[in-house]
Amino acid sequence: MDLAGIGAVAAPVVALVAIPATVFAVRWQVKAALRSAEATHRAGLAQAEATYRAAVDTSRAVHEQWRLSLRRDAYAAFLSALGKAAHAADEFDGSSARSAVECSASLLSWVGEIRDALAVVELEGPAEASATAEASADRFSDWQRTMARCADYLGGLGYLEELRAGEGGSPAGTATPGTNARAALARLDRLLHERPVGTDATPELRAAREAFAHALGDCPGIRPAHAAALLSSLRSAGGSPYGVRLMSKLGERRHAFWQARTEFLSAAHTALAIDVTRRRRPSAED
Repeated sequence: MDLAGIGAVAAPVVALVAIPATVFAVRWQVKAALRSAEATHRAGLAQAEATYRAAVDTSRAVHEQWRLSLRRDAYAAFLSALGKAAHAADEFDGSSARSAVECSASLLSWVGEIRDALAVVELEGPAEASATAEASADRFSDWQRTMARCADYLGGLGYLEELRAGEGGSPAGTATPGTNARAALARLDRLLHERPVGTDATPELRAAREAFAHALGDCPGIRPAHAAALLSSLRSAGGSPYGVRLMSKLGERRHAFWQARTEFLSAAHTALAIDVTRRRRPSAED
């Protein structure tokens, strides 16, 4: 057989042998392409998941910062209202009946301001901050109510003094409402201070109290709150005068208010995650 015949016979054989090799090569390439595509797909999913998680974390961080900002604004507004109200309360002048009454009346508006600011704190929370904020508001209300009682008492005394001064032109020896009320008050006050603590009221004391109440009723234009405060001031026997006790109570109310404010401030620091150790320590002059 010549070379041409051999080539003709070998060609089909070679072709038949090459087919499996070609198929194998194609299958390997397809598998490699599939593996590459799967790897690319997995990498894409991982990247997409990482991007999603980063977006969620960023969104949460922004939301948390927004919430903290709302809380900080609510706490700051509440503290501002407390500070301004306390400053107004410290203007109380116990030596002037008119000043005391005006100051007490102005504090009613601050009670409302504090309650409005408290409502926002209660919405923002958390519970501990809300509770301490409410305690601060309550302590200021206690302070204001005690101041109102003191103002009514001083206002009553001031009214009697003005009434008696206005009666200065009356003929000597004439019984006037202001003079009668002041005389009845002085007599009742003397009897109360002479009465031993813990003893029952004597008939003389009861009669003096009724006489003073009657004298107050004859005073033209006296405010019911002033009359009630003057009568209340004479319920206790012995001890320090009613006005002194009221001023002492005012000091206690003021101290309780500032203590409650300090507790709220501590709760606010915790809620805002503020490191208070980095704050400047107050000096002796503060």
